[in-house]
Amino acid sequence: MKEWIEEPVVSVIVLTYNQVSTAERAVMSVLESRGVEYEVVISDDGSTDGTRELMESIAARYPDRVRLLPRHPNLGIPANYFYALEHCRGRYVTDVAGDDRRCDPSALSRHAAMLDSAPALVAVSSRWRDGGSEKGSDVWQAPRRDTMTSLLALDRPTPMMLSAMMFRRSIVTKLLRDNPGAVCDPRFRCEDLPVMLALLNSGKIAFDSAVTVNYTPAPDSITRTPDPERRALFAAGLCRAVHHLAQVYGLRNEPRVVRGLNGMAGYMLGCAAATGSELVAAQAVEAVRESGAKLTLKGKVYEKMLRNRMGLRSIAWLKRHI
Repeated sequence: MKEWIEEPVVSVIVLTYNQVSTAERAVMSVLESRGVEYEVVISDDGSTDGTRELMESIAARYPDRVRLLPRHPNLGIPANYFYALEHCRGRYVTDVAGDDRRCDPSALSRHAAMLDSAPALVAVSSRWRDGGSEKGSDVWQAPRRDTMTSLLALDRPTPMMLSAMMFRRSIVTKLLRDNPGAVCDPRFRCEDLPVMLALLNSGKIAFDSAVTVNYTPAPDSITRTPDPERRALFAAGLCRAVHHLAQVYGLRNEPRVVRGLNGMAGYMLGCAAATGSELVAAQAVEAVRESGAKLTLKGKVYEKMLRNRMGLRSIAWLKRHI
């Protein structure tokens, strides 16, 4: 048996949660990598469908490469991501979700070499495949403020995806120590937006035009779920994240950011209305207040009806029957 790599060049985070049908594919896609010393750091987020046991079997088969972190209760994606990051030992970090897969075995080596050769770089961004289309743009050539504005405005297509990036671990750990509220806040319900903005604000990000990740989220993933409650709560987190981070980086009054935030707030209220839940409605209304989003006439009607029990029941009934 090969000895464990004490100081890998790259740490690849794999987050899993009830993904027994796809998690092995995700991990094995990383294990196809070549040309650089790396470790795979798996953090299972309290799975109940057999994913944990599957990850245990993979860790036993590849003890020199795969490190499965101790069992813990469900933390949610952001907290689980930063928990895994704390346990990474590589100079550089990248990740793959439990329902995605890496598709370029030389990407880890290539991106690590790019960072090694240019100490001023904080990260390397690459392209990814989503369905039949390729996504990702050359943020090296774009003005940094424009890219940050695009991310905060929730533009589609998005110019960057965290799983298609490799960054210097020291940069993010320093940011977590010096300004944690701009990187990790449980109210945001996302880890990728604050990390990408923090990296952009820290220095240059190189671009690799190769496709390195196949983005294949499961139908019940947070970005594809049909559950209106999950969609409403995720959107509430995004509203808070956009508002707070835009203030941190001096972009709150950018017209594109304002439009994006207002649109997300309206979407959130519509999702909250469909749940019929007073708790979800209260959280959505509070997110509008905290973010300072400006609502359309339809959004204002939603908000008014969500503020009282009869209005909530009425609008939930209408959404189910129209």
